[in-house]
Amino acid sequence: MRLIRRFFLFISIYLKRYRYLILASILVSIVFIFILRIFLSKIPPPKPKHYLGVVGSYSIQNLPPLIDDLLVAGLTKTGPNQLPLPNLSTHYDISDDGKQYTFYLQPNLTWPDGKKLQAADINLNIPKISLSYPDDQTVKFLLPETFAPFPSILTHAVFNSQGQTPTGYTATVTQSNSGSLKDIRLESAREIYIIKTYNSLPQAVIAFKLGQVDHLYHLNNQPDIKPNLSVSIKAETDYSHLVTYFLTLRIHC
Repeated sequence: MRLIRRFFLFISIYLKRYRYLILASILVSIVFIFILRIFLSKIPPPKPKHYLGVVGSYSIQNLPPLIDDLLVAGLTKTGPNQLPLPNLSTHYDISDDGKQYTFYLQPNLTWPDGKKLQAADINLNIPKISLSYPDDQTVKFLLPETFAPFPSILTHAVFNSQGQTPTGYTATVTQSNSGSLKDIRLESAREIYIIKTYNSLPQAVIAFKLGQVDHLYHLNNQPDIKPNLSVSIKAETDYSHLVTYFLTLRIHC
């Protein structure tokens, strides 16, 4: 009991002697924590990164189809039953002879830097097809001959000279010495996609097993990967490719 009384006596003397210092320390700590919370709330959280892999040889002029799927930044987009629907455009007209397509842009489209999208910014390099711009919201395509699936071609993403898209992404590419694409980085205010290209399916599978990519897309063959609790494989029909058989019939009389 005597030891306990001494302990409480010592505490009371200490608090009485340093009460102002202790109180000031508590107040400073509360103010510091309050300011720190305000400061931390102003710092944006890190953007989630998605590492994706594709197989094939690609270039600036020939981007992987996955890019268009992620950006959805073409004049058209693929809708149900693989039919093209207006995307950056509100609608489009087709001339009677089927050689002229006129697209009308959505109003108030902007690039990520805030600059308004003008019709002249739509500079798609399509061989043998000429472009004209009747006004800031209209783009005309003149074809040398009729081609009914033409709107499906315009699902390719539209970029400006800074690699930006009207859907809020900025693209940065890394090329090899031969000019083929190695990595493609797509960054928006919300997230980051890093797409890595591989020359063959075995290379892509090894990269996946090593954890260099989290997903593999648009594979033509079944990969050497066994599904488990953390890995799943999904098969889909690729409607962007056409297989044509030419048959020669010989009739003997």
